[in-house]
Amino acid sequence: MDSKLHELFERLEKQRINLLLQLETYPNEKLNLPTANNKWSVNQIIEHLILAEEISIKSIQAKVLTAKHFEPTGLPTAVRKLLLRIFLRSPLKFTAPALVSNPLNTTEIADLKTKWDTVRIQLKELLEWLPEHVLTKCIYKHPVAGKMSIYGGLDFMYEHVRRHRLQIFKVLK
Repeated sequence: MDSKLHELFERLEKQRINLLLQLETYPNEKLNLPTANNKWSVNQIIEHLILAEEISIKSIQAKVLTAKHFEPTGLPTAVRKLLLRIFLRSPLKFTAPALVSNPLNTTEIADLKTKWDTVRIQLKELLEWLPEHVLTKCIYKHPVAGKMSIYGGLDFMYEHVRRHRLQIFKVLK
């Protein structure tokens, strides 16, 4: 695995492990309570994060296996990535894309941890498998920000968890 990919993956893993360790201190009943206005429970937020990563992995695999040409990254890609980061760090609310907007209500955080462990193993295997010539090409597609490199995709995953982590601890107050 490329050293930059390794660094980004390790950052993601530390973030995930830290979040799950913090959540293990709460009873499952609290993690399954829907928030005000019948919004997602904490466990549904975690399920949403897992679904988003699963879909990203499948999408990247399909793209790399079937595409003959990969669009290069450039200034427009960098601008979209920066704007996405700014939006994710803002208080603005977004509607989740349909594929990840209906998370299950898994009742056990331990089950979600196991599921996320599996997805992260799949992500690591994908990163180890990716041919070097595609690393700086547009192989990741965010539903709003559009095409970017795998580096941009991993950066989005980090910011996505960061944003929802804030939401989770606001709910748990």
